[in-house]
Amino acid sequence: MTKQTEKSRQGHEIETDLLTKRELAKKLRVTEKTVENWQNAGHIKKLTIGGAVRYSWPDVVASIKSQSA
Repeated sequence: MTKQTEKSRQGHEIETDLLTKRELAKKLRVTEKTVENWQNAGHIKKLTIGGAVRYSWPDVVASIKSQSA
């Protein structure tokens, strides 16, 4: 899994599991349009942070598992 790091206000690096649409599509081996369709259908949730859309990898995995059960 690709880990991204961000700096906190105190200057500490924080590891996140947030992915862009492109990164998520690549990780799931689907197109970006498929990610968008799943998002629009309510299968996965997006996070909007300062205008940037991100997806939480643990949340996506949980959503996929719950829908395939």
